[in-house]
Amino acid sequence: PEMNSYEKLLYLCIQVHRMVEKEIPMDLLASMYASQVVKKGDKHLVDQNRYYYRIVNQLVDEGQRRGQITRDLPYYEVTRLYVLAERALIYDYCISDGSYSLEENTKKMMPLLFGGVKTAE
Repeated sequence: PEMNSYEKLLYLCIQVHRMVEKEIPMDLLASMYASQVVKKGDKHLVDQNRYYYRIVNQLVDEGQRRGQITRDLPYYEVTRLYVLAERALIYDYCISDGSYSLEENTKKMMPLLFGGVKTAE
């Protein structure tokens, strides 16, 4: 509970990407992401009612209340930015055919992609 909310979001992304890298076959992952680009069918990755979005929204709200995440954007825009960065990392991993560690790349890149929302405290 005492952990910085911005750090919680980074931790969540790293853990999700660790699980994706270790547990989801590349063909299945690539197929899932490709299916989201097609205009018809279920767009489950952008379904804001998913449990995943509720967790991210909760952490962003907590971080804004604590002054750890910028209030210059509404919580839903910060969530959108987080999810955009998280998906971008997985998409790049897919088009690179898993030629590097998703977890390690996320540790390096997510702070760069999402760091603009962190406050100086």
